Amino acid sequence: MIDEKDNIQKNTKYEKILNDPIKMGILKMLEKEDTCSLGYIIQKLRLSNVTGPEHILELRNMGLVNKTGNPPSFQLNKENYAEFIKHFAAN
Repeated sequence: MIDEKDNIQKNTKYEKILNDPIKMGILKMLEKEDTCSLGYIIQKLRLSNVTGPEHILELRNMGLVNKTGNPPSFQLNKENYAEFIKHFAAN
């Protein structure tokens, strides 16, 4: 029963990301670019300095994006992203 509840919560969070053009834009950018700084993401997607980090944090909390290096940069968690894409291709 707990697995079903967790799956429903995951589906809801995935759907929220799928329906958010900014978060999907970040994921698509990282899919193409491999690693990007926050400044680059903000500049390319024309985000504010407030909303950009919020979107990245939500994607990190979902396990779709990893933070690396100093200064920090971000890259796709390819394993979790593949699961995310596979989940919606199946539904």
